[in-house]
Amino acid sequence: MASQFDLDRIDTREIGRLMELLADSDIEECEIERGEFRLSLRRAAREATTRDAPAASAAAAPEDTRQEALIVRAPAVGVFTRAEKASASPRAEIGGRVSTGDVVGYIEIMMIPHSVLATGDGIVDSFLVEDGEPVEYGQPLVALKPIFDH
Repeated sequence: MASQFDLDRIDTREIGRLMELLADSDIEECEIERGEFRLSLRRAAREATTRDAPAASAAAAPEDTRQEALIVRAPAVGVFTRAEKASASPRAEIGGRVSTGDVVGYIEIMMIPHSVLATGDGIVDSFLVEDGEPVEYGQPLVALKPIFDH
């Protein structure tokens, strides 16, 4: 790497720059350790994009008019739960309508629940991970069928 980071005085801007460098490279994971300081970064699995796929003939496939699902992704590494507490009801149910910013689940980090928010207006189509399952940053958690109110 061309950039040198002072690990004794690392701040969030430097961590952000490290994350950018990781995202722009073919490196899947890196770990930096100095004294008692340890930083581990892992890139989330990349999804195939249209530029990664071979070109297809327009005449070969009929046009798909369905809306793509909105995917709510994990904002952090932790354990996914559908309810804030084990005794509480889930905040979102399959078939339920959610709006942008509504809580659709939680990521528990060190026993503290952090809200997972809907990324758009939609109907909960499916939960892509089980309740209580460990998740990685950026991992798909919930699929929403988009709703477009005109």
